[in-house]
Amino acid sequence: MKLLICILTGSLFSFTSFSSVLENDTLALDTTEYVEIGNILQFIKTEASDTANPILLFLHGGPGRTYMGATETFSDSLIEEFIFVQWDQRKTGKTLDTNSVDDPLSVE
Repeated sequence: MKLLICILTGSLFSFTSFSSVLENDTLALDTTEYVEIGNILQFIKTEASDTANPILLFLHGGPGRTYMGATETFSDSLIEEFIFVQWDQRKTGKTLDTNSVDDPLSVE
């Protein structure tokens, strides 16, 4: 588990550094992207009003459920203070939609 967190953290730092930035009225960073983690494509959404803010990784839902749509009700203040990263983990949301459901979910 510690290895996964280290890999993911490293991926996020490179992800936020090299992702395309969409400039609009309020956000300095607004990306949605699939990143390969654990040999599957996993969906990650990143939003920030200032890219100098610290990263907040919000792991939610799973397996089979995502809260990405529901976070819109409270994420505005988080986006102001953090680089707000949401991750649809394995067997969840858009990650589930993109990958085969034949593989059983396990701790390994």
